[in-house]
Amino acid sequence: MAGLYTKGYVRKLTRRFGITPIKFGWRPSIYRKKAVIRVRTDTGAFALKPFYRSTSFPSGTVEQMKTTAKHAEWLTSSGYSYMPRWLYADSGKLWIVSKGRPFYMTEWITGRGLEGAGDFANLGRAIATLHHTSSELLQSQESDSFTRKQLGLWKLQERRLLHDKVGALRNAKLRRWFRKYGEDCRSLSERSWAEMNDPEIAALLDQESTRPALIHGDITSTNVMISDDDRLYILDWDRVKIGSIYIELAKTLANTAQFNPEFLQSLLNGYEEIRPLTRTERRLIAALFRFPREAWTVACFPKRKSNSALIDILDGSWGVRLNAVGFLDAWANPVEESGE
Repeated sequence: MAGLYTKGYVRKLTRRFGITPIKFGWRPSIYRKKAVIRVRTDTGAFALKPFYRSTSFPSGTVEQMKTTAKHAEWLTSSGYSYMPRWLYADSGKLWIVSKGRPFYMTEWITGRGLEGAGDFANLGRAIATLHHTSSELLQSQESDSFTRKQLGLWKLQERRLLHDKVGALRNAKLRRWFRKYGEDCRSLSERSWAEMNDPEIAALLDQESTRPALIHGDITSTNVMISDDDRLYILDWDRVKIGSIYIELAKTLANTAQFNPEFLQSLLNGYEEIRPLTRTERRLIAALFRFPREAWTVACFPKRKSNSALIDILDGSWGVRLNAVGFLDAWANPVEESGE
């Protein structure tokens, strides 16, 4: 793929956005070695991003790009300040198509990753602002609960692991890990599935489609940047969509806070400064956090090259993960102090 991106071709693409490159080079992401092109110009650096279709969406690549750009434009016009500035192309749109592939460009953000508690509090504010701003303006959806849809997929993934539907446990490394932690996985899942049937949580899920909100869809540590002028940016908005704010928050806690109680609390505090959570919402988030999703992912896609590293991460972090589960359980169900 990279061989197609000659200097002349990249220049042709960037000129559609009013940019003349001096130098360019590929940069990796978690998922791709060559994910985004960093373009250096006389006026600064920009990101040129080829857009790839997500298999979790039914529409084609161009339709997904249209939807993503529509959401990005809407967030920009709403004053959302935690995303890089998108560039308009000569067509007046935020994207172009070349050789059947959509592309878009944004400013390039340089800086550092998440470090202290203050960064995590700011990340919580950024996520809550996204959820709150969009829920104030989006109309009710005639659909099932966004959270329940994802839970249905997770249930299938869990069954594939527990019943070894795709032969995942033929992998010796995963088999050894599951021998150590399989009972923990079952216990964590059983507790969370039981909570989904709690009347208060079930009622919350029933109401979810009446309060739709945009979610980023992939907030990980590598997708958060603190710029040189100390502003927080969430990067890579390819998967922005209307979805479950509760799953987004639970996954973000797991994917960014290193299972560190101080960072978990700071992120949640920042979130609730903008969008306070009810006790039922807290219980739902804690239950979603408890699911051992990474183990299911390994079991569902046993041939992925990244699985060995993921199993090592699961093995090395399992103890602190269980401590984080206990921390969130206490956050969701605080013990009320009795008066004299």
